Amino acid sequence: MKLLVATFIIFGAALGTMTIDFGSENKETDWYVINDGVMGGLSRSNVSYTADSFVFKGEVSLQNNGGFSSLRSEFSSFDLSNFKTVELRYRATGYNFALNLATSKVWYRPVYRTPIVATDGQWQTKVFNLLDFQEVVVGKATGSSLSSDKLKDIIRLGFITNEKRAGQFLLEVDYIRFK
Repeated sequence: MKLLVATFIIFGAALGTMTIDFGSENKETDWYVINDGVMGGLSRSNVSYTADSFVFKGEVSLQNNGGFSSLRSEFSSFDLSNFKTVELRYRATGYNFALNLATSKVWYRPVYRTPIVATDGQWQTKVFNLLDFQEVVVGKATGSSLSSDKLKDIIRLGFITNEKRAGQFLLEVDYIRFK
């Protein structure tokens, strides 16, 4: 996946876009699940791949101070400074999510987040302005937004359940496209 992402960054940036396309050709990706078990929680989730997408599904538990499941890319370099928007083709049931952009490897440092609303299982394509991503520190919004100078410093992409409530969820993503 690292070579694949690098290829998209090099060739896509020259074309004015960068696309991360999920599907059978990308089954050996560097995306992984992190649940609230890192803090003692009991939420469970997994990721699998179809011919066209990844499927992130599981169940959020509030037991033992739990309350989230996340799917994250490996740390890399995602210089997004040439892009204004991100387009996402997805469907989601049971839960709202957020798309995260991280600039630090340290878990308690700010991430930048935009909401991904559940679609009742229907495919949707949504476009989000990168400068509208909100700064979040350990799950709490700070009131600040992503600045254009931070776009060159993105080192990880991810999805997280965006509600602190118990329940089952499914998020399926076809692609992420920066324009």
